[in-house]
Amino acid sequence: MAKAIQIVKVDKDYRGLLAALNKMDDIAKNDMKQIARSLALRAGAYAKASAKNSPYNPKQAVAVAESITFSINDKAPSFSIGGRRKVGASAFTAGYVIMGSEFGANQYKQFPRRSPRQGRGNKGWWLYPSMSAFQPTIAREWLSGYEKIRDVWKAGI
Repeated sequence: MAKAIQIVKVDKDYRGLLAALNKMDDIAKNDMKQIARSLALRAGAYAKASAKNSPYNPKQAVAVAESITFSINDKAPSFSIGGRRKVGASAFTAGYVIMGSEFGANQYKQFPRRSPRQGRGNKGWWLYPSMSAFQPTIAREWLSGYEKIRDVWKAGI
């Protein structure tokens, strides 16, 4: 069974920041969760908008994008896409359809043609290009929010 994939993971450099955040009080943690959730909601909206502009089968891409779910307890912005939610009128779940919708397939007509190669894999049609473009914004705003909360917390000690 296909699993939901997680987009916009926190880079390894931020893991130390998350460890420092765990030492802060609950107010600081909740503030960070709120910042992360707002950024994840923006990223999800950006992903859904890019699905509408998919060059191949935007109806399928939008149906897959509707499966985006958000974590309410993460201190880093994240959302999941795929999972067990049914896609359109088909009997298939978004977890089964997402990879074909994003990267295409040469043998299945319900998916677009394979996306161009990029690095060790394929470029993707709508989700990966849009998230790659939006990720620097997420990282910058998350780090800025973290620094503000850290400074306030340090001043209160």
